[in-house]
Amino acid sequence: NFTVYLSIGAGNLSLTNYINSPNNTFVLLHLLPDTVYNVAVEANNEYGASPRSPTATFTTVPAAAPYPPNNLHATILNDGMSISVEWNEADENGNTILAYEIKRDDGRGSYLSSESLLILPHVRQAIFRKLKYLTIYEFSVRTIAQNSTGYNVSSTWNSMVAGTSSQLMLKRGTSTEDNGLYTGPSAASPHQLVFGPDGFIYTYD
Repeated sequence: NFTVYLSIGAGNLSLTNYINSPNNTFVLLHLLPDTVYNVAVEANNEYGASPRSPTATFTTVPAAAPYPPNNLHATILNDGMSISVEWNEADENGNTILAYEIKRDDGRGSYLSSESLLILPHVRQAIFRKLKYLTIYEFSVRTIAQNSTGYNVSSTWNSMVAGTSSQLMLKRGTSTEDNGLYTGPSAASPHQLVFGPDGFIYTYD
């Protein structure tokens, strides 16, 4: 039979973990993703063990991440100071979805200006209440999942902007030129400038 020696980590040649196999082919199961392994083999018979083979090193492939939620959209609620954010179910890409993480940010750089929530996988909505009047927020959602080896993996973020108060046309641009039109909930007097968390200036008219 054969003894297969295995260790983890680049340059780690201690090979303290071993597996006995009656065959000259052995499948290593439950390996960690994106991890360096070292392996060597000894042959054994009634007379003893052979010299150990040269050590081979390999790296497992990174874990496949789930896809981010899509069709992200926001709705202003009747009080004008609350925003409901909804999204479609994400493609798990071979993983098991554990939760969605959603965060909001008004770009002011303090812990009071941001908020992060974990949402159960069967729920695809989050409501943010008691927001600031006449403020543009960036909402970002990502998928958190567990892969086949039991490790958690996350998708990239999917983001959008929305602002508080009544329904008006939202223009995104600089102070001198517009860089596109966005329709969304917000309020301001005509042509008033509001800075968004994404670094653009927004006007309402």
